[in-house]
Amino acid sequence: MTEFAIPGPEVLAARQKLVLDHFRDEVTQDWDATLSTFPHPHYEVVATMTVHDGDGAVRG
Repeated sequence: MTEFAIPGPEVLAARQKLVLDHFRDEVTQDWDATLSTFPHPHYEVVATMTVHDGDGAVRG
């Protein structure tokens, strides 16, 4: 069985801030900020099995 370390409060707070900032940027449609969350933009629509990979494809 593999054991995992529980992240400390600082790490958890940083993760929460990242997610909330990303969500805010999506809601306000600040796409530059939204896409800068990740090193490589990749968006999948599971219902239609559509994949958009890379900055240009995701922005399109």
